[in-house]
Amino acid sequence: VAGSRDLDRSKVQAPGIVRDPSGGHRLFYTAIGSDRPFE
Repeated sequence: VAGSRDLDRSKVQAPGIVRDPSGGHRLFYTAIGSDRPFE
């Protein structure tokens, strides 16, 4: 995954989708970068 803007260069946003108990879906992003390393 590559960022296209200056802001994107410092992190990658990994999308995730979870099923909502009410029957829908929920989309979220986890930011990972030099300021927020994945451990």
